[in-house]
Amino acid sequence: MVESSELIAPHGGTLIDLMITDEAERYDLVEKAKTLPKWELDERGLADLECIATGVYSPLTGFAVEADYNSILKSMRLVTGIIWPIPITLQVDEEFAAQLKEGSEISLTKEDSHLAILKISSIYRPDRTEESRSVYRTDDQAHPGVVAIFK
Repeated sequence: MVESSELIAPHGGTLIDLMITDEAERYDLVEKAKTLPKWELDERGLADLECIATGVYSPLTGFAVEADYNSILKSMRLVTGIIWPIPITLQVDEEFAAQLKEGSEISLTKEDSHLAILKISSIYRPDRTEESRSVYRTDDQAHPGVVAIFK
């Protein structure tokens, strides 16, 4: 067996690491987050946030903006051309979305813990039927993935 100390390059060529390790910086960001509108993440949103922040979803640095969302559905690629077959979106309800403006910030929370500050880059209504067809090749509500998209 041959062992190698070299790791393969991350998808897209750059490992994204958005974790804040400096305690003072983290404290300041949590204090700022307390002043922002907050959105409580569901389990899917929490998992996606963790994957974005830790580089699992490299090269993503955030949730899909509308241009990337549409590009993924049409070509399974980000607008940069990098292959990315599943859109990673943050779903919020209509009432919360109506309060948002591009450029504003919100706190993403779970059980009242402030986990991240999200700067709103794009506000759009996803096409759940097209997303289901693109990702799962069906919009049949019997498919568990389709159910998750429409949730």
